Amino acid sequence: MIAIEKLCLSHPLVLAEADKLKLPEGLGICCEPWIYGTDDEAETRRLYQCYLYLRPMDHAQTNHYSLPVSFSPVFNAATKEFVRMDYLPNGLDTTTCATEPWKPVKAVEYAHDLLDGPLRKDLKPYIVQQPEGPSFTTHGQLVEWQKWRFRVGFNGREGMVLYNVTYNGRNVFYRLSLSEMTVPYGGEQPFTQRMPSPDVP
Repeated sequence: MIAIEKLCLSHPLVLAEADKLKLPEGLGICCEPWIYGTDDEAETRRLYQCYLYLRPMDHAQTNHYSLPVSFSPVFNAATKEFVRMDYLPNGLDTTTCATEPWKPVKAVEYAHDLLDGPLRKDLKPYIVQQPEGPSFTTHGQLVEWQKWRFRVGFNGREGMVLYNVTYNGRNVFYRLSLSEMTVPYGGEQPFTQRMPSPDVP
């Protein structure tokens, strides 16, 4: 994912599309690659959809999610080739448009030191303490919690995977992952559109 992020943010076609935003000095772009599957049986490539956001400042907790960019590059995970540029809706409906200069919008922030107004005064402190430590133990990838015992692993295709899940010494699952999970965000209308452009395939 880090390699795809670096590739996306340095790719000439992505940089050319970003130039159309005409961003002011100090406003950067960050990338979040998502690997995805499709219902199209003819599509066998592993693809990354790169969602782009404006980063309003150099701060570890700035909320870049409040400033999404309306174009989204897609890359082949195996060959690192640029596949296409998708255009995302940026209004109240599913219509899309070509990239236009950015109109300044203030980011919605949550970190205390980035808020303009005072913090709420009507909340009582919420303090969680475990002076004897947590109820679970870990030994490398092995996790033990009450009567549960399992191993945690990760891979680039599925993310987190649980192995050898047992409860009270009985086998429950050999392997658990979300590799077959599909989330149909689009409903009946697609939320992306491929627009013809002379400089973007």
